[in-house]
Amino acid sequence: MSDTESSVKGISLRGIQADAYFSVRVVRQLERFQKSGGYIAHIMAPWWSLYLHEGRDVLRRRLPELHPAMSEEATTTFEQSRHGLKMFLDTKRDITAYEDYFAKIQAAHRERFVERVRPGFRWMADDLGVTTYSGRVVTTTHGVAFATGLEPEAVLDEDMGLRLKRLWTEAGGSFAFAALAGDGPPPSLVQTWQDDQFSTEDFKSHKYYPKIFSGPEHPHLNAVLLHYLGMVNSADVLFPLVFDLESDEYTIFKIRYLVTSHVLGSLKKLSEGDRQLPETSANHLVDLLGNVPSVVSTERPWLRNLLVHYEPNVRSDFSRFNRDHLLAGIVAIAEVPERLDDLVELTNRNLRHLADGLNAWMVAPEAPR
Repeated sequence: MSDTESSVKGISLRGIQADAYFSVRVVRQLERFQKSGGYIAHIMAPWWSLYLHEGRDVLRRRLPELHPAMSEEATTTFEQSRHGLKMFLDTKRDITAYEDYFAKIQAAHRERFVERVRPGFRWMADDLGVTTYSGRVVTTTHGVAFATGLEPEAVLDEDMGLRLKRLWTEAGGSFAFAALAGDGPPPSLVQTWQDDQFSTEDFKSHKYYPKIFSGPEHPHLNAVLLHYLGMVNSADVLFPLVFDLESDEYTIFKIRYLVTSHVLGSLKKLSEGDRQLPETSANHLVDLLGNVPSVVSTERPWLRNLLVHYEPNVRSDFSRFNRDHLLAGIVAIAEVPERLDDLVELTNRNLRHLADGLNAWMVAPEAPR
């Protein structure tokens, strides 16, 4: 094995272990959140899928003897969930395809939670749950359905919960293995989460979606944007970058940087398309994109690919890698001009700008009731 191959493998494995160790320790804390443990698990689901899918791929190629076995159903499900993080940057699905997918989710949830209710009582039934933390949207039931990686119609199956439990039990074995089943203290940011700050309100989706973002002209686009808003808000308020355990900094920065980069890239793609948005909505999008504190810091392909796929570019100068600090080492070899502290600060500012802009845009047409 060459020095380059050895460096690539070593850095990749450290990233995989850091993400798995963080995930295992979060899962072990969910029981203490009597009301919100399920919300947290759903918010983390696409990230866990990313770690699983990409980590298993590295192990398959670099250390096949350690490649954890997984059923075909689990592999397909987590791959679908992981690809959802690409958002509008997905080369396999355009914006219209995402709208169509959320339309199918909406239809399935309406059938499950409204149409199966006795006709005389359907007026009372809701098919969309919106969860907030400290008053800010962090997830929705439709967004959760998308993030699971299951087909839109999965909600129609009474055993969907058992199916998800079985799949994530299978995934848990891979996490524990990759983390070397290590026990450790809970991530310090988990200690700051307050159970009573989570709240869920139910709505009729066909009335709710036309009242947010672009209004009644594009209700399914609004559904997608609401999901993205939840991811931005959850990264902002639930995953602040806490300089505590060195490996946790890497995982938390990954979440914050990738959400920022992917949402900004997706909104830019939306703005460059031929979609005709209402004037108020179009102005919000222009203002949001035109006032990003540091667009250039979100456009670092080597860094993004390293964070997503774990493997550094083979042309990297591995002598710059800081073996004592994973995140600092990653930034050093990713060929970005910013120092770690500066990149963290720019990411924080970009993420907060996104959160403020999307929250303002959401309620622009009409405050939902």
